[in-house]
Amino acid sequence: NTLAARREAINGAESAARAGVQGLDEDAARAASGVRLSPAAARSRAQNFLDVTGHDGTVTVEGDTVIVEVTITQPLYILGIAGLGDTTVTGRGSARGVRGVTQEGN
Repeated sequence: NTLAARREAINGAESAARAGVQGLDEDAARAASGVRLSPAAARSRAQNFLDVTGHDGTVTVEGDTVIVEVTITQPLYILGIAGLGDTTVTGRGSARGVRGVTQEGN
């Protein structure tokens, strides 16, 4: 169960980061040749994803990269009988905004 919770944390963090990287600064993106994130929009999108999925996590935006760390508390059912409580697992994911194809030939 702990390994499954860790995989869930990683998957949640990666998915939230991908959602966050869609928070583009549209005006800056049109003016420049690259991709520019709106840090507030990216954080909001990633946090909204975490809220919908019920995961606790932190969101950081560094340049064109969104980094998310998810924390899950997993009960130790069998070991709980021996007096061991819950364990906490974390997963980290990141996504970087890149310019996509906008026209044929690009």
